Amino acid sequence: MNKAEVAELLKPIKRNYPNFDASIEVVEHYHKYLQDFPFELAQYNVDQHIMTEKYAPTVAHIRGQLAEQTQHEQLREEAINMTAQIEEWKLTAVPMPSHVKEALKNLDKKFREAFDDGHVGRNTITE
Repeated sequence: MNKAEVAELLKPIKRNYPNFDASIEVVEHYHKYLQDFPFELAQYNVDQHIMTEKYAPTVAHIRGQLAEQTQHEQLREEAINMTAQIEEWKLTAVPMPSHVKEALKNLDKKFREAFDDGHVGRNTITE
């Protein structure tokens, strides 16, 4: 973020917190700590702060929790990709072969019988 953007960022803070000092010195001070920070994200954080806090934001408030915000965006993208993958699997899925389905039913039946008899864990389930 450049100094002009920092000055632009401080305008709504000054409007909402009349006692806030938006002098050139303050712009330079904020710029020192915000020059590596994305302007759009800083604007968003300032807007959120204005809506919820009665005191002017500090540099820490403006920077917000970048790691959390970045992680949230990453998780959101992963969820979108996973959803797309699941939809693709639905389209390309094939029915289970009948012999596999039958074997699973038999295995389930043997397990249930062994469980009901109290023999689970004694290796009594065999093909």
